[in-house]
Amino acid sequence: MKRSILLLIMMIGTLFAAPHSYLPLSFEQPDGSKIEIYASGDEFHNWLHDKDNFSIVQNDEGWYVYARQDGENVAPTSLIVGQSLEHQRSLNPGVNLSPAKIAARYERLAHMRDYSNARAPHAGQLNNLVVYIRFSDDPPFSYTIPYYDDMLNNSAPNANSMKNYFIAASYDQLHIDSFHYPEPDGDVIVTYVDSHPRNYYRKQTAANPMGYNEDDYWERTDREHTLLANAIAFVAPQIPPSLILDGDNDGYVDNVCFIIQGSPDGWAELLWPHRWVLYGADGLYQW
Repeated sequence: MKRSILLLIMMIGTLFAAPHSYLPLSFEQPDGSKIEIYASGDEFHNWLHDKDNFSIVQNDEGWYVYARQDGENVAPTSLIVGQSLEHQRSLNPGVNLSPAKIAARYERLAHMRDYSNARAPHAGQLNNLVVYIRFSDDPPFSYTIPYYDDMLNNSAPNANSMKNYFIAASYDQLHIDSFHYPEPDGDVIVTYVDSHPRNYYRKQTAANPMGYNEDDYWERTDREHTLLANAIAFVAPQIPPSLILDGDNDGYVDNVCFIIQGSPDGWAELLWPHRWVLYGADGLYQW
């Protein structure tokens, strides 16, 4: 069963990364074989690796291979994951970009992001929109609405939900209710279906020429903001005017969770769980 990517937009609080360590992922090699590997990092810098922390990259032919150090960068080897014994080929674990390269990446991305409109109520009622997205070549969601509603809205004692977390963390001062869009068909998740395939939102390689240029951060931003703006425009007619989405009256929707069908990518940063503000898209929703 595929995982889903969760993008948190206009989230509460200050700028932060969403770190993961040894997040399990499943990928398919060009010959159809499956590999089970891991991702670590956050939305600014993340990488793939195996259970022993040997780094993995995708080569120009689309194969996931073990990585070697190449000065301040990483480069693919000829050792295919699932077919090679990295321990016997003089590879080192923990291969990654140099500290200077990583620091430059954080600085560049942080400067791109304007969080001045990222405020939301810290007490009282907050109504959270949850928007479901899949790409043109993706199957429908295999999970159902109750799966996500339980994760978000379950208020039963000791339930592991977002609602209960913020009630506990705020000492019963903040209550968050989540509303699912497009409107579900009973328990079946209905999605906004984007016009582009998944590879359009992955980084550009020889195996994926339609992807975004990894070094052009504005290209990635434009693709992501356009995707999310189109999704909001699609669901906006279904959202009742009575649903208060700007609890602090600052002119901005307080919070939206975008849940995207499919597993998160590692090095392809766009399809990675993260938080962002849509400073590059205007007029998403009017009420």
